[in-house]
Amino acid sequence: MENRTMIALLLLMVVSLGFMRPNVGIGGFRIQATEILFIFTAGIFAVACLTRSAAFRPNRFHFLICLYFISLFASAAFSISPGFSFVKLSGEAYLLGLAILFASVIRSTRSLQIVVLTWVATGTLVSVIGIFAIVGFYITPESFLVKPFLHHYGSLIPGPYPRVQSTFFYPAMLCSYLTVSIIFVLVSARAQFLSRKAAAVIFALHLITLAFTITPGLGGAALGICFWAAILFRRRKVLAYASITAGILGAIAFLIVATFSFRPSETSPYFYTFFDTRFDPSLRLLAWQDTLLTFIEFPIVGKGLGLGVCHVPYTAPSGARHLFTDAHQMWLNIAGQSGMLGVLSFSVLCGWVVKVTMPWDAGHDRGSVIRTGLGVAFVASFMVQGLVGSLENARHAWVLIGMIAALRYMPEEEAK
Repeated sequence: MENRTMIALLLLMVVSLGFMRPNVGIGGFRIQATEILFIFTAGIFAVACLTRSAAFRPNRFHFLICLYFISLFASAAFSISPGFSFVKLSGEAYLLGLAILFASVIRSTRSLQIVVLTWVATGTLVSVIGIFAIVGFYITPESFLVKPFLHHYGSLIPGPYPRVQSTFFYPAMLCSYLTVSIIFVLVSARAQFLSRKAAAVIFALHLITLAFTITPGLGGAALGICFWAAILFRRRKVLAYASITAGILGAIAFLIVATFSFRPSETSPYFYTFFDTRFDPSLRLLAWQDTLLTFIEFPIVGKGLGLGVCHVPYTAPSGARHLFTDAHQMWLNIAGQSGMLGVLSFSVLCGWVVKVTMPWDAGHDRGSVIRTGLGVAFVASFMVQGLVGSLENARHAWVLIGMIAALRYMPEEEAK
């Protein structure tokens, strides 16, 4: 039996995922609404378990979560700065707790449907704010109403175009969040949670804001959309294979763009020449290479949880100088911070999450549509976009993992 109060609190948490801003600064950390809601909801769930009005059912998912946490604990214990790493460990425990809480509280497809629709509604609001920023850029870009929702150009060439972050801190995180949301729009249309007309309008709003994040993560979004199309076209093999091919090629193209730069940089330690054309290593490639050296130096448990894994000075095309200590790649970031133990335990967890969403068939029953959509969203927004961004601490990704685990261990009569 589901607790309606806890379901309502979960829905508030889903809404809060779309708003990294505004937030409150406490002790050098940025506290968002999701954290406050999590503490409150987790407390209610714990009391409910103690009074036996709710039940905590250990399963393989919890085992894999514990395995990953042990690797993070080892990274903190053997860190070159253990004090800082143990503070970071508490944040990691919170993220894992998010997944466990969603997996434990959601006990029916109906509740999962409401969570999906709440995510879509929030994603639509975030997208509308993004479109407001796009329009505002061409009218009054310096306005205090517009500027907070725009991001600097980073390693991109400055020009007469906006780069949107909407209610997030970074375009890459916004891109990952909206990738999940746009797949949920497609799920809602297939499962008839939304009418086709409403889904088409909402899809378009998402797509516009997604496009103006202008980040390599767009390859993951394209892959997710194309995979979903291939699943729907599975009886028409030519269209299905064409969709899969387009998605894979799109993801590869964005990965290549993220790896090399066509614009020479004074901070490039080397460059390539191909048919008299110069290619410089991108910021990401330099960060990946430096992080790999960190992993070689600390191969078992990493340098330390939460610590910088690279040291890359970089001059952007705008002339701005930056120093990057983040790998800009989820797998390498984990490798540099938590070593082989972290990479292996995290990979096993991700493998299990993908496996339990199979087969990707999106049949006519709502359970299979939701299961397939969750799987496609996870692969596109987390595993693929994680190749070009550090998403291991993305709150929405761990909530998505919890939703998948909830569906996997849902009572059979409720999973249809």
